[in-house]
Amino acid sequence: MNKTRFIGFRVTESEYERLASNARSLSITPSAYLRFLINLPIAKADVLAQMEEPDKRIIAIHEADLGPIRLELAREGNNLNQAAFALNALKKKPYMRMDVMQERTKDALDRIERSHSMLSEISRNMISTLDRVHTSIKKR
Repeated sequence: MNKTRFIGFRVTESEYERLASNARSLSITPSAYLRFLINLPIAKADVLAQMEEPDKRIIAIHEADLGPIRLELAREGNNLNQAAFALNALKKKPYMRMDVMQERTKDALDRIERSHSMLSEISRNMISTLDRVHTSIKKR
């Protein structure tokens, strides 16, 4: 999108430091950070009134930002499917040699552990990023 408008305004030193710090923590420029904040949807009072717990925070994530998350989740889902397939194959072949069975079981469990670790890391990163964004919005 063509950026044709310029906005200039003054902030205190502490506000500027908070802006710069928040932008750095998200690996974006201060301008990109402000554009991100401007584009966050704001829940209207009637929407908040309909919520069961209106004091809970609502965080919006742009759909374009979900692409890498979806891709990683798909990869981890594939790992889990492969692990489940390996475990089911063991169940169908009771005559399999014990060493092969142990190797395949270990491989399946390793895949499950890697998937769990990756999903935990994704979750921690998302929560951390969303908390930083929420905190910076709340301080405005």
